[in-house]
Amino acid sequence: MDSSCLSYTNLSYTRGAAILLWFFVFVPSNRTQILFGECKLHMQELETTDSMSMSSIDGTKTKLSISKQNDLLNWCTMKLCSKSACEEEKLKRMHKERIMHTNSSRIHFSRKTMREEAFEKLFYSSVSPYPLQTQQLIVVTTSYGVPPRYPLEWIDSQPWPVFISTKEGGFGFASEPWGNVGQEIASYVRFILMFWDHLPENVAFVHGHEKTWHQEGYRMSYMLRHLCLGKFQYASLNAYESDAWRPRKGSRSYFNIIKRYWKLVEPYLGDIPKTGFKEKCCAQFVVSRERIKRRPRALYEMILKQMTDRRKNYNRAPHGKNIGWDLIHFWESIWHYIFGEEAIVNTKRKYGFGIDLNIENGRPLSKRQDRTLKLLIACQKDEVKS
Repeated sequence: MDSSCLSYTNLSYTRGAAILLWFFVFVPSNRTQILFGECKLHMQELETTDSMSMSSIDGTKTKLSISKQNDLLNWCTMKLCSKSACEEEKLKRMHKERIMHTNSSRIHFSRKTMREEAFEKLFYSSVSPYPLQTQQLIVVTTSYGVPPRYPLEWIDSQPWPVFISTKEGGFGFASEPWGNVGQEIASYVRFILMFWDHLPENVAFVHGHEKTWHQEGYRMSYMLRHLCLGKFQYASLNAYESDAWRPRKGSRSYFNIIKRYWKLVEPYLGDIPKTGFKEKCCAQFVVSRERIKRRPRALYEMILKQMTDRRKNYNRAPHGKNIGWDLIHFWESIWHYIFGEEAIVNTKRKYGFGIDLNIENGRPLSKRQDRTLKLLIACQKDEVKS
């Protein structure tokens, strides 16, 4: 191509117009037409190339180089993963043949890698960042100890991909870089922040145990098999409840903790409700993406900062002694309020009343009528993913 045309294509459109005028005045007409045609063709080629190099949120323009596409897919950051985990992820994405694909939906927990197979495939999917956000539900569970203090084999008995966030190092993206602090709160908000722009439709946040006192007779794998998604934007995965978070005799120590630390959330939640709070207890719940993102990212960043501060003592202690332990109770009491529920939830109307029976074997799931999840854990297996 003529050098004068190359010069023209590198100029801005306004300057280019002036040069085009120069062509018509000083260059013979037949030569002008040839040069103008060549320039126009070259400009069209450049525009096509530019459009192919762009990437849009709807995924319609995705002809990026492999390296740039892989850069978009990196979930780990130095704030949320260890340096070695970030490097591992980048290495796997550089070597396309090592990236896992999402052809299989098999749910399987590996004690060796501390990862669940279906979620790992979503994490490393080379298709785009979007498979994660198309999932109807992702389960997030916390863990500590090697092997895990609470065995995680129950994961294989439920139907959803599981993100395991462990307090132990050496397990790649599963490992929390701050170690064993912050209990489940740090694990929960880690997931929210890591996948903020691509959260699934719903997230179930759970502790890691298959059974415990605040679940009554509801095993975690059973609840996840029969969870009625779409019925609630937020719902507890615990059966136990009490008035511990209300300003009443016998529970004022809990409410005093809430009042003491409310200043942390006041910019996001407003004034503290004078009624106190009530929901099913103990910080296991399912919540929709829409409810999570009603609150700004800054709120979750603040929570993570508070719960990964090694200067705080997170060990069990009487109220008022250990700030970290007090904060664990603080977040536990207001998760439902953060995620858009009323401060006082009518649990009888929401979850039902009466002894619930196990769908699979007919056995009672609790001893008290108020400790039930009968309106939430009520779908047959073939209804769960419908």
